[in-house]
Amino acid sequence: MKFDFLQTIEKIRNTASKRRAVQEYEKILKPISEDVTSLDFYQNYVSKLKTITFEFPDSVTLDAFSAELFLQLAAASFSSKCELKLSVDLKMFLYISTSSDRSSTKRSFVKLSEEKIQALFEIYIHEQLELELIAHTDFEEKLKILEKQDIIIENWNNYILRMQANKMVEAFCADNM
Repeated sequence: MKFDFLQTIEKIRNTASKRRAVQEYEKILKPISEDVTSLDFYQNYVSKLKTITFEFPDSVTLDAFSAELFLQLAAASFSSKCELKLSVDLKMFLYISTSSDRSSTKRSFVKLSEEKIQALFEIYIHEQLELELIAHTDFEEKLKILEKQDIIIENWNNYILRMQANKMVEAFCADNM
């Protein structure tokens, strides 16, 4: 599976409750091109988040860019939290948690269908478009968003470094037993 940015934008455009984000983004900022990497939210925020290789569902094969982008978008999200767990056989598993006033859910990435992964891409892209719009129309909110993004970048990148170190230590121990 390869993430199709334009298809995701079209889905957002064709969803009544979400289309305003694309329309306003293009009106206020710039037309959305064929490449997510050309957007400000990607260049100034999402791309700064470190990645690590993690396990996919058996029925889904993500190309390297799509896998990294998914992890970066999930980590960048203000509405969900990511957790990585290293298994005994040194495989990295991704868990995504969401919570609201009424409930919270935690899902293992390896148990998601391709359709659910596509839906999450759509949710995460829409969220970033919305945050970018807010930041460009309200200076006070922009400062809050930038502060939260800086905290997420620092915490996430430190977390990834710890996970990489843990994996190396575990691999070393396994090799020397």
